[in-house]
Amino acid sequence: DEARHLRRAADDHPLVGVVVRGNGLRGATSVFLQDTSLAIAIEATEAEPPAESGGRSKTPFDRVRLRVEVASDARTGRYPFRIVTPQGISNALVLDVSEHPVVAEPDGSHDDPETAIAVAGIPAVFAGRIARRGETDYYALEAKAGDTVTFEAISGLPSIGGPGGNAQGFDPQLQIFEQAGS
Repeated sequence: DEARHLRRAADDHPLVGVVVRGNGLRGATSVFLQDTSLAIAIEATEAEPPAESGGRSKTPFDRVRLRVEVASDARTGRYPFRIVTPQGISNALVLDVSEHPVVAEPDGSHDDPETAIAVAGIPAVFAGRIARRGETDYYALEAKAGDTVTFEAISGLPSIGGPGGNAQGFDPQLQIFEQAGS
């Protein structure tokens, strides 16, 4: 979810916190993972406060807080895992391991150019959460003439047959604007 993109572990920061949200996860007991490049432990399970669920569901989502350790020799890429609960096993979830530092989306609204998130340098990887339907986040970066910059939006939702691995009905879009107008 919020931090599903992980940076390959450095010796001084081998652990990363991850939060998984969903239904039927309370009481999770373990994590099923086939690849030994990651070690995942459950730190806590809890009901998400209704205010954070945005009233989308009659029952609040469950949150599972995980502690992920990425081996220093882990390859970049996608690592599937499942959460084991008293109700059964979750659908496959994926953690992306990146060679670049991952920055959590800062708190607050970033829904217009004046509140854009400043990108200090490229390459950059941001992890965030679309909290409500139609939410927009702006990012501001400087690119020089001749620079090639690639953008990608990846959903943390499981694929339900939709193209690009995104859940059916979720279609992230990227738009690029020039500060002076274009």
